[in-house]
Amino acid sequence: MPGLRLACFDTEGLAVTTERSRMTERLVLQALAVRDTAADVVALLGVSDPGALELFVRALDRATGRHYRHALWLGGNDAEAGHPALIAQVPIVHARSHRKLGFAEIARTPPHDVEPDTSVFSRDCLEATVEEQGRRLDLFVCHFEPSASGSASLPGCDPGRRRRQAEAAAVRRVIEQHYAEPADAQWVVLGNLADQPEDARGQPRPDHALGALLDDGFAVDLTGPGPLCWTHFDLAANRYGRPDQILVSPALARRNQGSRADIIRAGLPFRADRYTGPRYPRVGWLSPAASWHCPVALDIDFSGAAGA
Repeated sequence: MPGLRLACFDTEGLAVTTERSRMTERLVLQALAVRDTAADVVALLGVSDPGALELFVRALDRATGRHYRHALWLGGNDAEAGHPALIAQVPIVHARSHRKLGFAEIARTPPHDVEPDTSVFSRDCLEATVEEQGRRLDLFVCHFEPSASGSASLPGCDPGRRRRQAEAAAVRRVIEQHYAEPADAQWVVLGNLADQPEDARGQPRPDHALGALLDDGFAVDLTGPGPLCWTHFDLAANRYGRPDQILVSPALARRNQGSRADIIRAGLPFRADRYTGPRYPRVGWLSPAASWHCPVALDIDFSGAAGA
């Protein structure tokens, strides 16, 4: 039975942009964070362009000795925030961007502050298939509309919430159109979903925006839940949250009942003082730091469809 270690990491902008870029402290910290996921496949968020992705893969190899032979970047809707990308030690055999998916295609009315012809995804949902031991696993790499700082815990105060609800519904629609029986298929949704189904105390939040994916068991959350599973520190709101998640199909959840996510926090700045463990060398109070988000890694066993 094939298995892969998957990870997602919101870099908040890779620290490499040109061919002449030197090994900056932040770049090294990002490379160390990816190294410590020990992942076969890493979904990266905040990647500006394919050149930056290629240079990051080289820097990762030089700084840590961890080599990713395959890289994928298709571009999304928000150049300023960067785009989803994928690096892998196994072949990527299929890829498709859903950046142009419209609200009409998922039968939803756009939020009042969004133009009718705007794409549902503020960034993208990047669909990709990887292959290991002749078996394939489908991934949906997402970067949802972010919460307004300080608003996520205040119902009705977050203007991005309706957009995230639509994005979650759109991911579900993409998956439903992809499989005859989504619950029996083997797929993973991973990335920054910009929301979480529980509050800071680990109690369920009825107002979260991910209901289309989670509320009826359509997908299963293997990242948490619980207050100890936080993956992000919001400096402006002085709040810890869990926007970085790995969700799996019910079929995969049954195969991986004992699998739980590892959260790599050593690249966080010291200002995120809930974490008291070791940091990488040169991490500062606010900067340098790998990111204010933590990489999340998870081992997945799968059977998958046979490769060609």
